[in-house]
Amino acid sequence: MTLCGEQYVHTLIPDRADFAPQPHLVASFFDKLGALGAAPLQAEVIVLKLSGEFRTGRSPVTGKPVSVPARKLLALGNTIEIPQAIGRLEHYDVRISGEGPPSIPPFQLLQTNDDRVAEFGAQMKYDLTIACCLRPQAVSTSAWEDQGSPHRPPLFDTPCNLEDRTGFFARPPDAALVTVQNAGSARFWIEFEFGKWIFPKIKDNFDVLDPRIVACAEQVFGSKFAQGCNWL
Repeated sequence: MTLCGEQYVHTLIPDRADFAPQPHLVASFFDKLGALGAAPLQAEVIVLKLSGEFRTGRSPVTGKPVSVPARKLLALGNTIEIPQAIGRLEHYDVRISGEGPPSIPPFQLLQTNDDRVAEFGAQMKYDLTIACCLRPQAVSTSAWEDQGSPHRPPLFDTPCNLEDRTGFFARPPDAALVTVQNAGSARFWIEFEFGKWIFPKIKDNFDVLDPRIVACAEQVFGSKFAQGCNWL
């Protein structure tokens, strides 16, 4: 069994790479997911934002010193507090984390077990996090790191050319390459994260998210969204 990481993350990527929503729309999106029956159960709301400090270390690839901006976690009481918490921030992850499945699950899930792929039971519980992420400039939203491939997009969530719009993604469970138009770079994107070794059934494309959830995002943010993935 070949996977690109332990944890699969499904992504919604706006058709405009420079799209950045108003803070109140982020809260509205989570509220409408809840009203739809698609939000995590027993959910907690947190904001991850830059702390102003840096973590230093060495690159495992080059061995050279690297410095990475550190982030701090802010726990919120509910979604009403989101607009004030993110205010004019240009770098944040707003996450609602809880349990699945909700009344409207994102999609049918599969899981790996002893190198075999099987359907994840419809009533079985799993971790579910939905996040809205914003960066001050366009970053890569591709998730493809095959060193033998002619396609070498920047790593996920690292700076890239605003015009790099073709997304390159490793399809579960065989890590085959799938390309998606208008999905390779963005300032803002939405994540759907699950427990380890759990992922949707992907064939030729990533358009598997429940259409009602996609429609909710498009209505709230006034943007079309392409679908891709990331691996943790």
